[in-house]
Amino acid sequence: MDSDALKNYFLEKLKAPGYDGLNGVDMAIHIPLKINLLNFILRTMISTSEGMKDVHEIVFSEVDNNRFLLKVNHKLIKKKIRAQIEPIETNERGEQELTIEFLDGIKFYEKAAINTFNTFRSGWSRFKRAFKGTGPKALEGPKTFWELTGSHVKINFDALLQKQDMGYLAPALDMRDITTRDNRFIIDLRIKT
Repeated sequence: MDSDALKNYFLEKLKAPGYDGLNGVDMAIHIPLKINLLNFILRTMISTSEGMKDVHEIVFSEVDNNRFLLKVNHKLIKKKIRAQIEPIETNERGEQELTIEFLDGIKFYEKAAINTFNTFRSGWSRFKRAFKGTGPKALEGPKTFWELTGSHVKINFDALLQKQDMGYLAPALDMRDITTRDNRFIIDLRIKT
């Protein structure tokens, strides 16, 4: 059987209202992602993605006990940041969010620079879309999937799926937990239609 045809069949069923043909799926997924593989994926993304052109390097290390060390070499910041993963929570809109707390490594003025850059970039993108499109949707633009505030960053999985044009998965995807242990990120999720 052609694997592309099978993949396309399942994708179309996931996009159909009520997950037609896949209704009733209940699947738990446990993914132990070794740090070497994650760093390889990040290196590949940085070298091939236009959206990552400001990033020179991102490297995870010392991954254990829900903590990790992150080396970031970006146009705006070059740092080693120690961080901790908090349990996944649901916000007031019912969206799943992961909070990563900075234990050390980012100073106040660096957070302000990152926030200013992202505000300018998203504002400029909305401005450009307003001239290309018409109506209020052109001004809304895609929702950002991360927010840097205080001593932490929040990652919104529903917005991340939307950004990747996979928003149809949001109602079926339940992010259970992301933890770290023995130089692995462990992702537990459930797909239920």
